[in-house]
Amino acid sequence: MKRFANNMIAALVLCAMTSVVASAKMTTERVTFPQDVMVNGTMVKKGTYKVTFDDVTGVLNIHVSKKSIATTTARWEKRDRKALETRVSSIMQGDTRELRSITMSGDNQSIVVGASEAATATAEQ
Repeated sequence: MKRFANNMIAALVLCAMTSVVASAKMTTERVTFPQDVMVNGTMVKKGTYKVTFDDVTGVLNIHVSKKSIATTTARWEKRDRKALETRVSSIMQGDTRELRSITMSGDNQSIVVGASEAATATAEQ
């Protein structure tokens, strides 16, 4: 009976550990870039791409077929309300347009490219 109880506890601990890993969210979506944008030094031409974001590692990948063409760091940022459509935001930096964020349709968060504001403020001080 004691052995059965120990095995049961071990199984419950294993289930708890795997549920934490399973709660990590990998977001995958097809996104259309309306203009050419620079992503971490790589030019991404306008068109439709598969975009994946791993919220555990903070890595955003842009894929063509099964090949990753651009990778950068990103983070989730809360929105006031759910997005009505998928939207790509960029900003002009000199002569190039740089990716700033991607908001998926129906999401109440945006994937914001780059370091967090707190990390940036700490680095500037």
